[in-house]
Amino acid sequence: PSSPARELARAYCLLQEFSVHNQQAFWPFVFNEIGVRFRKEPTKLFDYGGVLGFSEGSAPVAGRERWFAESELNVADTCFLNRSVGAPEEQVAIVWAREGHAWNQGENADREAL
Repeated sequence: PSSPARELARAYCLLQEFSVHNQQAFWPFVFNEIGVRFRKEPTKLFDYGGVLGFSEGSAPVAGRERWFAESELNVADTCFLNRSVGAPEEQVAIVWAREGHAWNQGENADREAL
């Protein structure tokens, strides 16, 4: 008999299998879904750097691969400008407790322009 827990476990197993066998498709999808913002997009998802016997499409060598080759990111861009919670200019930028007021990103950008 099927149950929600069994269906969830089955979906998890399928997702894990897909992530292992389709890394080039899986990881960019995940980054997009969770809102990772690269300042410079990676040229490759990972690079084995000439590790003997391994190349693109083969099994990774744990700890020797180089992930997100040539990319640049600032974690603050991802943490503080997350499109999953609204447009960047509407997201809270500064909160202070005493006055009980919050500025959103748009208001903050307006103040920076002054």
